[in-house]
Amino acid sequence: MKRFWVVAFALGALLVAGCAAQQGASMGESSMDGKATIGTGETALGPVLTDQAGMTLYVFDQSSPYAAGCGKDGTKCRRALKAYQVDGKPVMHNGNSLFTCKNDKKPGDTNCHKYSRVWKVAQP
Repeated sequence: MKRFWVVAFALGALLVAGCAAQQGASMGESSMDGKATIGTGETALGPVLTDQAGMTLYVFDQSSPYAAGCGKDGTKCRRALKAYQVDGKPVMHNGNSLFTCKNDKKPGDTNCHKYSRVWKVAQP
C-alpha cells in the first residue's frame, strides 16, 4: 500500500511540473483534454496568438487612455469582440482574457486591432 502512494505522489508531481512548464507557453499551448487552445500566426502586424482555426486573438489594452470609459475588462467597448472560450471556459494568456473578432473573416485578419482605441492583437 505504501508503494502505491509513493507512485501516486510521483505521478502527481510530474503532472504538476508538466502543467507549470506549459502554462507560460503561447505556441501550441493546449488544454488538459488535448484540444489546442492557442497557436501563433503571422499578420501584417507581426506574430499574433490565434485560435484553433488560425484566427487572430485580441486583448483589452488597459493602458490605453480610453480604457476607463470601457468598464472593467472592456465590457462596454466590445461589440465586435467575443470572449474566446474552450469547453465553455475563458482562455487566458499572461493573465489576460482572449477575444476573437466578429469582423475577421480569415486567418491573418486584424480588423479589431485598435477597435474602440482599447483592443489590440494578442502577441506571443
